[in-house]
Amino acid sequence: MTADRTDRPGLTLRRMMKLVVFAAAGSVCLAPMVRLAGEGAVGWPFALLLEGMAVPLVMALVAFPLVRPGPGKDRAIRGLLLTSVGVGFAAAVYTLAWAPYGPPALNAWAGTGMTRGVVWGFVVVLGIPLVLLARRVAMGR
Repeated sequence: MTADRTDRPGLTLRRMMKLVVFAAAGSVCLAPMVRLAGEGAVGWPFALLLEGMAVPLVMALVAFPLVRPGPGKDRAIRGLLLTSVGVGFAAAVYTLAWAPYGPPALNAWAGTGMTRGVVWGFVVVLGIPLVLLARRVAMGR
């Protein structure tokens, strides 16, 4: 039995345009921060941290109107949100646990004047949605 066009979904023009919109949204999100980091207005670790949280959020926002409703859409959006929250949570935990012992260039919040209490607040605030999203994504609901 040979596979014909009806057996597999093709990459239609509509689907290709959705990919273009996703790529454009990611580029629009990345471009300003890359310029700021290139000029030295912000450090590269801070730029990468911020973009690691912002790009998945932008992709999730773009997915709401572009992707057909269904369980796949819900799972994809939850996965993107989990990625964003996970990056922020990991950065906060790194700052609390290892940043005092590591190179200051890798501590994204070193020069901002944030106290350990504020970073603990980030851990608590991001930990709750991280656990809830991880449970929903892992269970497949």
